Amino acid sequence: MAEWEPAWERVAAAIPAELTGGEDPSPATCSEVLAFLRSNRAELFPTPDLAIDDAVTEWVEVAEEAFFECPPTGTEVGSFPEAYEKLLRLRGEIELVLDMDRDS
Repeated sequence: MAEWEPAWERVAAAIPAELTGGEDPSPATCSEVLAFLRSNRAELFPTPDLAIDDAVTEWVEVAEEAFFECPPTGTEVGSFPEAYEKLLRLRGEIELVLDMDRDS
């Protein structure tokens, strides 16, 4: 966990904050984020706890889809607000398990 958690924090922090006013990130920002996600994805697997494998996998997939399409228009992720909502929910699930692992 000590090795994995800093990598997770670095990758999760690469997602820019949601822009106000309904604006989408610029194409340049999307390209930078996507390149970072793809080049650092391997650091997230395997996860330190089987309980977060699916959540981490889904988080990466949602993030890559959103920033690849820029703005997303797919059936899984139809907009940046939807992507941010899913990413936040998944991050919460991941953080909950990490907190439980730290406490045990």
